[in-house]
Amino acid sequence: MKILVTGGAGFIGRWVVKNLLADGDEVCVLDDLSNGRTENIEEFRNNSMFKFVLGDVRDKEVLESIFKDIDICIHAAAAINVQESIENPQRYYDVNVNGTFNTLEEARKR
Repeated sequence: MKILVTGGAGFIGRWVVKNLLADGDEVCVLDDLSNGRTENIEEFRNNSMFKFVLGDVRDKEVLESIFKDIDICIHAAAAINVQESIENPQRYYDVNVNGTFNTLEEARKR
């Protein structure tokens, strides 16, 4: 299976990716690295079944290009900092609501 993991460079996403690769799945991670870290996915870089795309779930063009080859999407991308969400609620709404909508909409199209 070809699986997209949004937010795959985050703490939870890393473990999802690790298990999917161990099961023999082909995994594409989409992450903007605002919460995720490259260190979380460094061990997968040399795995031919792993692909990393630096991008944002709010970017419909990026999602459209990735979803062309995807069988399953595991959506774990989110803005998560509580203090920052209080200071900048519009950004958190945009990422968490609109980004999720964009991801679901692209999955629906496929």
